[in-house]
Formats: sequence, C-alpha cells, structure tokens
Amino acid sequence: LQPGTVDRRLSRNIRAMDMLSDFQHCGAVMTRRSLDKNFPDPFAETAEAYFTHMKNSYAQPNTIASHRKTVFRFTDFLNNRGVGTYGQITLGDINAFIKIILCNYAKSSAQCYFGVLRAFLKYLYGCGITKEDFSQKVVSVPGVRQSAHLPSTLTDEQINSVLNCVDRESPMGKRDYALLLLVSRLGLRVSDVRNLKVEDISWETHEIRITQVKTKEPLVLPLPADVGWAIIHYLKNARPISEAPEIFLRVVPPYISLKNPDNILIRYMREANI
Repeated sequence: LQPGTVDRRLSRNIRAMDMLSDFQHCGAVMTRRSLDKNFPDPFAETAEAYFTHMKNSYAQPNTIASHRKTVFRFTDFLNNRGVGTYGQITLGDINAFIKIILCNYAKSSAQCYFGVLRAFLKYLYGCGITKEDFSQKVVSVPGVRQSAHLPSTLTDEQINSVLNCVDRESPMGKRDYALLLLVSRLGLRVSDVRNLKVEDISWETHEIRITQVKTKEPLVLPLPADVGWAIIHYLKNARPISEAPEIFLRVVPPYISLKNPDNILIRYMREANI
C-alpha cells in the first residue's frame, strides 16, 4: 500500500494491519480513536492532577485539551502493555511509545507528541511519582524548514459553488449556510466560530464583537446583511432548544457546541469537487 494512494474504503483493513504492526513491535496497540476517553484507573487521578496543574499555570484550554489527548494515549498504551502504575514505568516503555509514535505519525505530529510527553514525564518526576526523570530520555525530532509560501485561498466562484451545495431547507443546512457565510465573509478562526455567542452580535450597530480565543485580543467586525439574516434564520427556525450559550450547535443530541466546524467546510468542498 503506497501512502496517499489508498482507497478510504480500505480504512478498516489498514487499521487491522496497523494494530498487528503495533503489537508485533511494541506488545501493545496504539488507540487512535475511542469513544471512551476515560483514563485507565491506575493513571486517572495523577493525570487529572496534571491538567489541574496546567490550568493553575494559566495554560489555555486548547493546550490542555492537546495534552489530555496525548497523555490519554500514553497511559492507554502503558495499560495495554501491562504497566500497573506510573512508578512501574521503565525506559523500555518510554522507548516503545516513542517507536510507535514515529511509526504511525508524521514528523510534525511526533514533535507535538514528544513535547507533551516530555512535559508530563517531568511533572511525574517533580512530584516524586517516578524515581527517574524520563523526560531527559525523550528524543528530539528535528524540524524541517519549509520555504515561505502564500496561503491557499478559494476563488469567489469556488466559494459560491460551496454555498450552492448547502440544502438551506433542512435544519443542518440552515446552520451550515450561516456558518459558511460567516467564515467566507469575515475569515474568523474556527475556534472563534465555535465560541461565538448571541451576545457577541450587536444587531443595532451591525457589528460582531469578540475576544479572540487564540490571542485573547478584542476584535470588532462588521456584520454583513446576508450573514446577519442567515444567522437569524438559523436561530429562529433551526437551532435546537439548548442551554448551551454558543450559537452553532450539533443537530443531534446532545445539543452542544460544534467540536470541529472545519469539517463542515471540508464536507461541502468535497461535494463541490474542490
């Protein structure tokens, strides 16, 4: 199987091959996707204490979420490998996890994993949970310097073709159309779209006023008429009844804010053959 040429319908077969490869090389299977994100019991309390420590150190929610994903996969890997507590971690366990990450992820992703792993292992040693500072044993993945380039954009024609793919009569379509108009007209970050609330919109002055999630900087943008009406139609005719403060919600229970709004754009881009 050549990378980049694999039919997506073979994903289950490829997943089985990956699992066999993981077990052959490391004696454990890397959990990539799981509906159950609960930490194994022997590792849960310390992991949650680490995230609380991050929060008390003023880490951003997105940073904590990134660390949570990596620490979950690390502890799940240890649990599958038969490690009972943090105190039983050996250099072999660390090396096996490093190897499985390098085998399964691109260099840029491996850099992120090892950065989080290094910070978590340093925390364990600082708290006296491990007798050895394994953070010093985690390899550094050299970055690849890429030439500067202009970001890719969609043309007006492509944007219109994406918008024309939306079924504006369905509840999901009303939501998606309002969201796509918002990002195509104003260029908001995904995190700011996900976090947008009704009180952020000034209908009298036709403005959107937010504090950006990433930079914490205030931002004031004009509210174009077509964007405003699309949001109104969604709020009045399609948004589920929910106590969630965010404007854009899931269309099926639980009615909470969207986790990955960028997937909406990707789906309609595929429908528009972009």
